[in-house]
Amino acid sequence: MQALILTFAISLSLFAQESAFDETQPLSAEDEHQADNYIHQGVADKKYLEMCEGNTGCTSEDAFTGGAWATVDKMMPMVSQMYAMFSGLSGGKMTATVMENDKPVKVGANQQEFKPNKDGDYLDAKGNKVPQEQLDKSTDKTEKKTDICGYIPMVTEPAAALYQQTQNDTTQQNYQSSEPEARQKASMYALSKVHDDRSKAAKYQFYGWGATAGCYAAYLMSPTGVADWQTSAKLGAATFLAYFYNKKENAHKDRSAALKEMAEKLPGAGDCNPHTDTTCFCAEETSYGVDPTNYMKYCVAEVLQRTGEIPGVPCVTSEGEPDPKCDCKAKGTCINAKLVSGAMNLGLNPAQMKDPLSGLQHLSTGYESGNLAPLANKNLA
Repeated sequence: MQALILTFAISLSLFAQESAFDETQPLSAEDEHQADNYIHQGVADKKYLEMCEGNTGCTSEDAFTGGAWATVDKMMPMVSQMYAMFSGLSGGKMTATVMENDKPVKVGANQQEFKPNKDGDYLDAKGNKVPQEQLDKSTDKTEKKTDICGYIPMVTEPAAALYQQTQNDTTQQNYQSSEPEARQKASMYALSKVHDDRSKAAKYQFYGWGATAGCYAAYLMSPTGVADWQTSAKLGAATFLAYFYNKKENAHKDRSAALKEMAEKLPGAGDCNPHTDTTCFCAEETSYGVDPTNYMKYCVAEVLQRTGEIPGVPCVTSEGEPDPKCDCKAKGTCINAKLVSGAMNLGLNPAQMKDPLSGLQHLSTGYESGNLAPLANKNLA
């Protein structure tokens, strides 16, 4: 957003009046209106320079201003490679133990199969009970199944990117429509809103990778789970990425709060109203509560507006396509149904996947749930 990273120009008004303004004299309605809305640009410039001279945080959209995490944040090729691993490692398949009567099917030294009966005894192909000595030399039978856990970030990443882009466009439009005399203050509110939206996008990425890690952990603890190096590597990578995006979420949140605090110290006009100082209105956390109609009209992208004046988030279809209007809800084709069925096919029952998938409810409902962060944190525990 080049318009947000700007050098503020000083535009002081020159008055033709010879006499100074005398506040003891009665004011006309027009003068009173101008006085109520007047912004002393000189004071604004002085305050801005006081807060921002030598402070790159006044114009930067980055989450981290320096240090190791700033380096990691810029190392997107590494993150992309880790992301690609989930879709390419083992061809998108997982190794699962074949179960029968709640016990693994065994494969003997000569590749003969030993299957457990309802009593827990292993029988050979002729129905004879297999001696324990022979069972001790056998191995569990495995098969390849679709890696539904690795599918999660493939759908959550595009959804997070779509959320950030649509909200970014809305914030940019709000900034450009701000009254000229409020631009200096508005630019800080707009940048604060950018950081707030990036914090939310990182939060959704955190939910996605947290759910992925939770899915792999649940799989490895299940009877069908096989702790091969591929699955262990995926679990480790998902845990790291969840941790990274959690850090990024909090960093953007702190930057947003700092910029908003600085913006509030600048002189402004219009008392943060939604019509002429829209960026301030949208950045103010109480705006939705006191004026939901104008909040939905000015602050939420049209495709994310939901029935009942509720701001939403993009859904994802069972095909992995972002669905900003959540049309998949009416069709019953949102992602959660596919994730549940895929997990069951992998041998995971609904109770095991309840926590990993709870953090992804917003991808099928189109609404953000207030308890998603605790669930995502629980998935990483």
